[in-house]
Amino acid sequence: MLKKFFSYTAAEGLSKALNWLTIALLPLVLSPKEYGIVGLLVAIEGVVSTITLIGQEKAIFRFHNPKSFNVLKYSFQLVTLFLILIMLISGGVYLLKKEMFNIPIFPHLIVFLISILFYNQARLLMSLSRITENAAMFWKTRALYQIIKIVAVFILAYWFKNGLSYIYGCFVAGFIFFIIYARLIYSNYKPLQGLAKFDKNTILLLGFGVPLIFHAMSGNILSYADRFFVNGFLDSKQLGIYTFVYSLGSSIFFFYGTVASYFEPLTYRHHDNKAAYQTILKFYLVFVLICAGILAFSIKCSFEPIILKYVSKDYILGINCLGYVLAAHLIIPFYTVANYELAVINKTKFIATSTVLSAMVNIGLNFLFIPKMGIVGGAISTFCTYLFLALITNLWSRIKAGWDIVYLRFIFLMFLFVNGLLLIMAYFNNRMPVQVLVFAIGIIILSILLFSLFKKLKAVFAIQPIKGVVA
Repeated sequence: MLKKFFSYTAAEGLSKALNWLTIALLPLVLSPKEYGIVGLLVAIEGVVSTITLIGQEKAIFRFHNPKSFNVLKYSFQLVTLFLILIMLISGGVYLLKKEMFNIPIFPHLIVFLISILFYNQARLLMSLSRITENAAMFWKTRALYQIIKIVAVFILAYWFKNGLSYIYGCFVAGFIFFIIYARLIYSNYKPLQGLAKFDKNTILLLGFGVPLIFHAMSGNILSYADRFFVNGFLDSKQLGIYTFVYSLGSSIFFFYGTVASYFEPLTYRHHDNKAAYQTILKFYLVFVLICAGILAFSIKCSFEPIILKYVSKDYILGINCLGYVLAAHLIIPFYTVANYELAVINKTKFIATSTVLSAMVNIGLNFLFIPKMGIVGGAISTFCTYLFLALITNLWSRIKAGWDIVYLRFIFLMFLFVNGLLLIMAYFNNRMPVQVLVFAIGIIILSILLFSLFKKLKAVFAIQPIKGVVA
């Protein structure tokens, strides 16, 4: 069991790290203008992949039954049909204009859509490998795909010095994946026979998946809306600078997911004991804030003297955005603990609602700030949106889980403490010695608190949890 756990965790962690590096390393070989094209392509990839997957990853988890229901067959069918629909729409646009987002529709965007189809097929097989506990397939579809992608994208970008190299690097990775798994795909799915054939199972999976698009799209808006606004109101060079800064700031998020892979199921296992799971959430919050804070401060301190030695000096213009982007990602753990508590008490509907509301706020703020403040406006919009998301989810979790004074006071004081530190460090932005002193004091205080919580956490480990987790 432990072997499988570490195998899946290692593959997932490696894949996420490589995916981040694919974007973060390209400024070494691309100018801000060309890198801006990459930033836009990543946003398009995220949005189109989400729409055309139509929730089929979760459908495989929910309905897979090798004896009675071949879910993969129908999932391949729906994913292919939705991508063909996107291609037809792109073809219709091509009749009116030859470009979309300043990128030629033919051949570049069409090739990109084909690469997304390959990627979606890989994601379906990733889901199948997880539900069937096939670690070898998970490594090949998750980690191997990402390894091929980073190598192909970087080589093409280095050779051609063009942002469109990202399209063809993705296509190479997807095509190699397709060659490896073509037999498995077509043993489940005969496109010439079953593409337009609908039955009750097709309708079932379509009905299951379509509502999930809206929740996933809200998450995509939070992640990518600012790129489209920067591209529309400003230019590719500004988008490239903003994408570079955002990729540095979002590196913190990778750490959250890695730590959560242990603490999230631990929280659910103690769903019957509020004091126990709240202790786990408090420890998780302080622990990730310490580690993420150290990483964020290291990035901020090294941005100008170290990072900019290896990339174009034009990227220095992003230094005014970096603090806001890092601060935004330091707010995320407050949303995460509220999210977990809502899942523990089985009140998850508001999680989707909060994401939709935050997406609407993000669109409005981007529309308001970016034309007036440029890429700094995009960074401020991101910070305000994550702040709003953390506040409303914590408020709702308290309404549903109860107004526990001790826990509420802890979350409230931690929220004030972290944001107070961020404000003080922003005020002394150009005085590094003062920033170092404030940061060191903050880390010392959090470390003392963490040590205190660790004693309580050991008591939680001594509790025998009820078998099973919250659905």
